[in-house]
Amino acid sequence: MEHQWMNHPIFTIESWSVYGLTIRTNNDCEGWHNKLNRKAGGLSLSFYRLVPVLQCEAEEVSYELRHLRDGISTRRVRPAARKIEEKIRELWKNYSAGNIQTSEFLEGCASAYGPQCEE
Repeated sequence: MEHQWMNHPIFTIESWSVYGLTIRTNNDCEGWHNKLNRKAGGLSLSFYRLVPVLQCEAEEVSYELRHLRDGISTRRVRPAARKIEEKIRELWKNYSAGNIQTSEFLEGCASAYGPQCEE
């Protein structure tokens, strides 16, 4: 049963739901920000140190775009995160096909994001 608040005219389901999305956190943005801080000098950052670093980052954008147009991702993903993503994708596939119930889907997600044991 869908609740009334789920069909709000301002906050659509697509604006807050991460169902089916590969990137569900802002970790990529945080990682880029941390890298930028390290390159630019961290806490002792001045405007004059920041500008050249931002220029270098801007030059890398065209490199990234070329790769993305060729279907090549330059995003680095740790093996553990890749394994979780594979589990979640499989759960989505099974849930969308009607092979598992909502409770099984949620339990599977909890299991995938829980402590990871090496096999």
